[in-house]
Amino acid sequence: MTDDRHPGLQALFDAARPPDANSMLVEKVMAKIEQDRRRTMLGWIVAGVVLIPIAWWLSAPVVQIVGLAAQLMPSSLIEVETTWLAQITAPINSVSFVVGMTFLVAWRFFWKLRH
Repeated sequence: MTDDRHPGLQALFDAARPPDANSMLVEKVMAKIEQDRRRTMLGWIVAGVVLIPIAWWLSAPVVQIVGLAAQLMPSSLIEVETTWLAQITAPINSVSFVVGMTFLVAWRFFWKLRH
């Protein structure tokens, strides 16, 4: 690469119009947008650096709770002696049914409060 400048090309650049107020305004706005973008990116990076160790620290208890819930969900609420009746009532005679219905009722209640 060379540092030599072509005199004709340099004359064209020198003869160009100076930047007007509109282009200076656009440059200021673009500089402000770039500054905000960098600040946002820095915020996301800092949040990630802070939250990743916290998420890693909390992951073991969360996995244990989910495992316990998975073991508890298919448990029957009322023991039924006959197998055919136990199979028929299994969808509504389980902890997962109670948890699901509680969630649906709470969701509907909060949805009604918002609207």
